[in-house]
Amino acid sequence: MRCSDEFIPIDMSLGLFGAVHPQHGVIWTDGKAIYLAPIHVHGHQVQNATSVRLGQFEHVTSVHWSCPGTGVTTTNSSAAASTTQSQPETEAGPPPCHLCVVHQQNVTVWRVSGALPRLSFKQVRKINVRPVPQGCLWHPSNDVLCLLSRHQCSFYFRHDHNKGSYAFPSLESGKISCGCWSPDGKKLILCIGSALLIYRWEDVGRSISDFSASAWRIPG
Repeated sequence: MRCSDEFIPIDMSLGLFGAVHPQHGVIWTDGKAIYLAPIHVHGHQVQNATSVRLGQFEHVTSVHWSCPGTGVTTTNSSAAASTTQSQPETEAGPPPCHLCVVHQQNVTVWRVSGALPRLSFKQVRKINVRPVPQGCLWHPSNDVLCLLSRHQCSFYFRHDHNKGSYAFPSLESGKISCGCWSPDGKKLILCIGSALLIYRWEDVGRSISDFSASAWRIPG
């Protein structure tokens, strides 16, 4: 990928999962800093754009956008372990959202609002979890961040106010290697050894603790 006349050294091992935001553009890292490259599409051609450095860190493994609009939320307090629901946007620019930054020892969550050149980039959360590669899974339509470590699947939500979290019991055997949300956000699939664990929700935004689970073992 090129940005202006300078080659951007994006290492696939650093993670491009969740790197593109439809309004803000491409977020990327060189392992130390985070950069934002706006996307300008004319016809079927992507125009070069100058990257802007958002922050400098000691170490960055990967960066992941949440879905657009998750930064404008209200709390649904009527349900146990409730998450949040998006509300109409009132700030200038794209609706606020969140950005997950994976470091060596922890994960930080940042609120992104406004638009370049007046983009606001503010840390709102620090989570002491070391996720597996591709272990940061933003929900497709809520502010729920699922973090997968080797033996734990944890959920974090309401990042700006009244922070919430929920976790499945730790695994006594086997290790989590990867996972993904279904496109409608009603299922989470985890791969543990030779088995797939499938969790189903009617509405994650109403109660993340209200789910059913099943397992499917890979033959052979």
